[in-house]
Amino acid sequence: MFTEMQPAPTYFYQSPRFTGRSEIVPDSLDGMDRVQVFAASEQRRERYREQIDARRVRRSGVLAGDYVVILDGMLALNRNGTPIMINAGPEDDWDNPPLSAKIGRYCRTPEFLTLRESILEAWDQLNFVSGGAVLTDVYLQNYYHYKLFFLPKIRMTQDAETTVLLMQETAILLPFQKEMLTRAAGERRMAFFKDIMPVRDPFLIQEPASFEGVQWVRETMGLAPRKGGRNIYIRRSPPGVSRARSIVEDAAFDAFLARHGFESVFFGEGDVSVADQTAMLDGANVILSMHGANLTNMLYLDPETTVIEVLPGYWSNYTHVHIGAAVGLHYRGVITEDYTPDGSIRVGIDRLETLMAEASSRA
Repeated sequence: MFTEMQPAPTYFYQSPRFTGRSEIVPDSLDGMDRVQVFAASEQRRERYREQIDARRVRRSGVLAGDYVVILDGMLALNRNGTPIMINAGPEDDWDNPPLSAKIGRYCRTPEFLTLRESILEAWDQLNFVSGGAVLTDVYLQNYYHYKLFFLPKIRMTQDAETTVLLMQETAILLPFQKEMLTRAAGERRMAFFKDIMPVRDPFLIQEPASFEGVQWVRETMGLAPRKGGRNIYIRRSPPGVSRARSIVEDAAFDAFLARHGFESVFFGEGDVSVADQTAMLDGANVILSMHGANLTNMLYLDPETTVIEVLPGYWSNYTHVHIGAAVGLHYRGVITEDYTPDGSIRVGIDRLETLMAEASSRA
């Protein structure tokens, strides 16, 4: 049995019906002088740096015509049933496998073909919303992606002729989503859809994480923990509970934490408000954390704070460094390749001691 394969999905900005702009993301490197990365070799360190320095493109504008948005806002169908990827671009393809490949495979499934047929049959009875901005992200329920990829798109609509922010209901299901979206949207009118979203002349945005976006979220959320003398270790799980892809808390690591008076904090599993999470960082001097979404709150820190991020060498994209540079933090990334079978990391205590001595010299 053969499955229909054509046409393959294209990006919205490739359409002749798209009118808008495409530009290099203007990321200032002013904060990079405070960023340092440590690895087992200079080549490993430079590979990391070259990933950071890569140019990225953002695109925004109007896609003229009537469309039905599906797949959590990542795919649109026109009247002919042609699949069009929206709110996404090649810059979003750092995932493995790439987002475009995932969407392409979805468009060959019986589920998609059945849904498309039902939409086309009901097309003339659909109520199309005009002039709205369609906002989404492929990982809406991830704290990092929501804050760094989804929310900043709102600022891109402020000068556009949009009447309403259009989102799937998955954008406001979780407590942290409601809290942040309410702050970021302000007085903007919002509408939420469950399955399909019929739109006319939608305003679309594709933008990778950017310095501008980081600074906008920081200002919009209005959260600002003070610099102080506390050394804080951010855990990925409650005390006494092990979790994959964490720092191995062996005797040497525990002794290191005790020597430097580290306090452990845990931001919960989505049950702690963003404001309360940020309050846990009040008075911070040094933040130590394994790479993960829970470190995203470094966005609110005072620029004189030191952040030490333990980075697994197997990870494909180290993104928190952009936050550190955008805020102007003393960011230190430690790439480590000593793993346990579950992907947790044994971090070198000597390196941590050196970084703590450096932080103390600035205090």
